[in-house]
Amino acid sequence: MKRIDSAMNNNEVPGEANNTGLLDEEDVRLYQSRIGSLMWIASTSRVDILQAVVMLSRFTAAPRQEHFDRVDIIYRYLRMGRRLQRLQREEQANP
Repeated sequence: MKRIDSAMNNNEVPGEANNTGLLDEEDVRLYQSRIGSLMWIASTSRVDILQAVVMLSRFTAAPRQEHFDRVDIIYRYLRMGRRLQRLQREEQANP
């Protein structure tokens, strides 16, 4: 069976008990917006990020900086995948 990479390792579970501070109102809205976008992406085409996004969506009411940082990690993961696909297409076009 093919192993599927995930946006978050199993041992990287952001919890409620952490030392990072709560976000201000503007950042909370930005966090909620990004989680909404990621939920749409995960439910339509990117199952590999679904577990991480669902886990982070639990904190939409009162996210902390750690949660915001994890959302950024997921976005970087998605961008990395696009770059790899582009490189693979270029390699196939120019053998």
